[in-house]
Amino acid sequence: MALFPWSKGKGETSPEDAKGGAGAKAPAGESGGFEFSSEKAGKFFERAQTLHDATNFGYAMNMWIRGLRFDPTNMKGLEGFFTSSASFFSEHPKGEKEDTFKSTLKDVSGRTTVDRYLTSLMNWSSHPTDPSYGVRAMELASELGLGGPASWIAERVVSLSMKDRAPRKEHYVAAMEAFKKFDKFERAIQAGEAAVRLDPTDGRLAAEVKNLSADWTTKRGGFEETGQEGGFRANIRDAQKQKQLEERDKIVTTEEGLDRQVASATADYEVNTGDRPNAIKLIDALLKRGKPEDEDRATRIANEWYAKSKEYRFREYADNIRVRQLRRRAAKLKAEAEKSTDSELRASYQQAVKEFLKAEIVSLEGQIEAYPTDLSRKFELAQRYYKVGKHEEAIPLLQEAKADAKNRARVLFFLGLAFQRIGYVDEAIDTIRQARQSISGGDEQAEMELSYGLMEALLARAQEQGSLADAEEAGKLQSAIAIQNINYKDVKAKREEIKSLVAKLKSGAAGAGGGSGV
Repeated sequence: MALFPWSKGKGETSPEDAKGGAGAKAPAGESGGFEFSSEKAGKFFERAQTLHDATNFGYAMNMWIRGLRFDPTNMKGLEGFFTSSASFFSEHPKGEKEDTFKSTLKDVSGRTTVDRYLTSLMNWSSHPTDPSYGVRAMELASELGLGGPASWIAERVVSLSMKDRAPRKEHYVAAMEAFKKFDKFERAIQAGEAAVRLDPTDGRLAAEVKNLSADWTTKRGGFEETGQEGGFRANIRDAQKQKQLEERDKIVTTEEGLDRQVASATADYEVNTGDRPNAIKLIDALLKRGKPEDEDRATRIANEWYAKSKEYRFREYADNIRVRQLRRRAAKLKAEAEKSTDSELRASYQQAVKEFLKAEIVSLEGQIEAYPTDLSRKFELAQRYYKVGKHEEAIPLLQEAKADAKNRARVLFFLGLAFQRIGYVDEAIDTIRQARQSISGGDEQAEMELSYGLMEALLARAQEQGSLADAEEAGKLQSAIAIQNINYKDVKAKREEIKSLVAKLKSGAAGAGGGSGV
């Protein structure tokens, strides 16, 4: 079985094809071809260790990365790289500006998945305490089928998230998926439960973790080996004890078990309604069971505690529940409106969407007030502002959020659109061009979306300023999008609009004796 799901024809060669000697190279004409060779990798790792021992940490990083290029599965190479990078950045706090770091980053700037994986390791090394960079590396390792590295990185993502002042649910979810893919079920469950604790209102995630827990419990208990030694017959004696342990650890979350958890948490809370941990325990239990009356009760308790303690956690509970309820209401009305021609029903759905977006904005505004340095939350709020037409409010948030490398291309895209909506067309064009340069190679959907946005901005400036050059560039972008996907948005209609404008501007330029204006 291959170590990675290599896709030949994209400049990468299966490790199975590369066994022995120098390995098999990518097909001729492919750029950034991959060559698997543990022998070559080992030589680079030896050199890396020698350089590290000589305290030449920057060049040691280069050797580790070059070795990993030949054998991304090698754990010694991965661990050695981060050992050297930690020493390097200890000596050079702004090491990403050093020539040795830039040179290594340039060496792995190709478009293959291996190149993107190695680039993600480099980027993470310069932000070692930021779990978002680890998530990117983990996802690429998982995509490549690198079980050891993906699990190793996932462990560190979870550890960093636990230390983060404002941990994010999606980081734990990503770790859960990586663990699950490589059969690390206990760790997957633990990561999933951490994600649920951050967002108790996410019923779908809670159900997924519940099912994963139940599957793992079955496998661990030997129920799939009925009749075999060590299987069900051997374990049935401890069934009652196992049930108690499972409930204590919240592994089995049956309806009866959830009822008991709520009853237990209620009893503890009623003994001392002024005890904060008991309040949190009860709110979590209510949200885990998730009945409508549970959500209402959890909201009341959260609001009461926020009123007397001003602790943001309780406000966040209430805000999240409100968003969850409004999302469900909007989804229900949407399903009904799609089956009906009733205009009042459609109006009710549109109003429900507005209320849902308003609640999301209120929730995100509170989050940013509580976590003012979290750029991802600012980006989320900016997107909501943009969606409801608050373009001027979105712009300063987007300008801050673009400092976050992982979202930079998308942030610049929304920033460009926001500039365009308030009539800053020149700024919109410049910003969307930056977004196109920032986007990672191979993301065809994002490239098309940015091309469409630039086409619109250029068309707007051509119409406003009579610029033939802008109109012609917009036409080329429209043509490229149509070749890729002729049904993308209204790109077919744009073709005639742009052609008409180009003809008009050319006619005007000819009549005026030339010149197109800029």
